[in-house]
Amino acid sequence: MNLKKILFLFCFFIFFKSYCQTNNFSEIEIINKYVTANPNDINEIKKLYLYSKSKFYKKGILVGLLEMQKYYLKTGHYFISLQFSHSAEDLAIRMKDNIALSSIYLCRAQASSILHFYNEAKQNLHKSLFFGNRISNQTEKHLQLSTVYSNFAGVYDGNDNANDSISYYLQKSLDIIESTPTNKLTELQKRNYYNILMTGYMNMGILYTYILQPAKLDKAEPYFKKVLEFSEKEPKYFEPSDFETYKAIGVFYNKKKDYKRSFEYFEKALQIEKHKNNPKMRLVIYKELKDSYESLGNISRQNQYLKLYSNLNDSINKIDKDSIIENSRLHIKQSIENAKQSHEESLRKVLIFSILFLTLTLVAMWVFFQKGNRKSADNNVIIYQLKKQPEELILTEENLNFDFEEDLDHKSKVNISTDTERKLLKKLAAFEASERFLRKDLSLTSMSHQKNTNPKYLSEIIRIHKNNNFNGYINSLRIKYIMRKLNTDIKYREYKISYLAEECGYTSSQVFVIAFKKETGVTPSHYIENLKDDTVKN
Repeated sequence: MNLKKILFLFCFFIFFKSYCQTNNFSEIEIINKYVTANPNDINEIKKLYLYSKSKFYKKGILVGLLEMQKYYLKTGHYFISLQFSHSAEDLAIRMKDNIALSSIYLCRAQASSILHFYNEAKQNLHKSLFFGNRISNQTEKHLQLSTVYSNFAGVYDGNDNANDSISYYLQKSLDIIESTPTNKLTELQKRNYYNILMTGYMNMGILYTYILQPAKLDKAEPYFKKVLEFSEKEPKYFEPSDFETYKAIGVFYNKKKDYKRSFEYFEKALQIEKHKNNPKMRLVIYKELKDSYESLGNISRQNQYLKLYSNLNDSINKIDKDSIIENSRLHIKQSIENAKQSHEESLRKVLIFSILFLTLTLVAMWVFFQKGNRKSADNNVIIYQLKKQPEELILTEENLNFDFEEDLDHKSKVNISTDTERKLLKKLAAFEASERFLRKDLSLTSMSHQKNTNPKYLSEIIRIHKNNNFNGYINSLRIKYIMRKLNTDIKYREYKISYLAEECGYTSSQVFVIAFKKETGVTPSHYIENLKDDTVKN
């Protein structure tokens, strides 16, 4: 353990000890503090958990374990999340807490789904459902069951043959939350109720817009409107998701070619961003507006937002770069100061420190090699192959050239003329080089329209020459794009998974992780960790 970590733990201990001495909270007060705590602040959660342990508050300990399970799941540390879930499970069983048990298995199911273990995910969801049905409080029961059923839909997401299952579970989830008794909701229950209800409406809108093909936009629109009603009826509960809601609805009306409404909701999203002052949120809207005006053929407005997008993107990149440089300067400065202090120490202390450092280094090396030996050989081969030639990930028309005679020597299930096939292949090459595959509203139908062909022809060309279906083809292009960014631009390795997903065209982090693992064999977090390890070694 290095000096910084020792100092951090010492300071944390002093802070926590002071916190415990100056405050004496009841178990109910501690539970309420969990509710108001920032779920993204792991130190705050740990502080409340340790306080609960010091006071032997079983409920506080259990809630703390659950919050840590959720936190590490959300941040991509799935196996750490699993460890906390086992501790929480043991305590919840002893306390006969059905709400906690249902939540524990739900989180496990989400982790399993992200890691592509769908059978295990379904098993955990059935366990979550079992304990959810045993919850005595009807309100809590409805809130939990609605959430579980929506996650059942997520297990089937991305499976071309599972649209009926997705529709069934999303509708089931919505039916349950709509039938929830609301006359005696606590503040926490209200927050959860409105969040689940609005999510349910959004899910149904997304189902009819993007999942079911052909899209049923007329059926989707009423659900999006129901979500918007909460901006006036319950603005307090609408506010946490206002930006994402306006953005999603703006994209929907863009897809519907109702550009007036599309621009209206994009403008609302921009107004919200002014208050939240999040340039990356603004960048997303600029891109949507740029693409919308491009679809309309309005070159002047397209160029206007292209300029805004480019300037803001350059500004964000500069800030990120300056931040990295500043952090490096601070690190160097701190290293120099530490070196001066070390030089001024007596020979005896230097000798003791050197022996201690050597011992810790040997232990660290032993742990490192032990850990390395436990890694799967297959996983290491995958990582090596992915990083071996990053230039192969760069998509240009030059390295997308192909031998027409060789590529056209396939038997097609659809009668396509050689000339048409050759033209479509050229268009696909241009499409890949243009990075239009990053558009979130991209579908087989819309792309066929852009390429002036029909969906059957395009689908067949992709099947034969790309050895993939349409979704797999687009996913492959997007993942190769983000891998190139990760390989060539070091700042991307510091971004959150949600930002990387947004960057390469995904609206869901979970779908992005699944697509990345399917394409590469490893999760984005694992791939980034290996890139960082190589950077440190070099």
